[in-house]
Amino acid sequence: MHCMKCGAEINNSGVFCENCLAEMEKYPVKPNITVTLPERPATPVARKRNRRHKYQQPEDQIRHLRKVRNWLAVLLCVVTLALAGAALMILHLLDGKPMDLDFGRNYSAVEIIDAN
Repeated sequence: MHCMKCGAEINNSGVFCENCLAEMEKYPVKPNITVTLPERPATPVARKRNRRHKYQQPEDQIRHLRKVRNWLAVLLCVVTLALAGAALMILHLLDGKPMDLDFGRNYSAVEIIDAN
């Protein structure tokens, strides 16, 4: 059985462990007040699961780490190919010609001929 307050395992058929009973004795219930206890769950109180996977055997951990390594190698290849493709596209667009940068030029030049 488990304590209804803290979830600690208790050996007797009581509802609360001895620590919780000692703490509750400090705050007694007044006479003629009805206290109802919630129904006791059939299973112990669920604890939060640790997010880290604990492997039973070292071989399981090695197998998992190899899978992670393989996925990272594939990811590295994909990123490398993407960067190489981007570099080739830039080189193809430039085509070896110098770029004509006309930033801010939104007028046409008119040559004025002096009549003198």
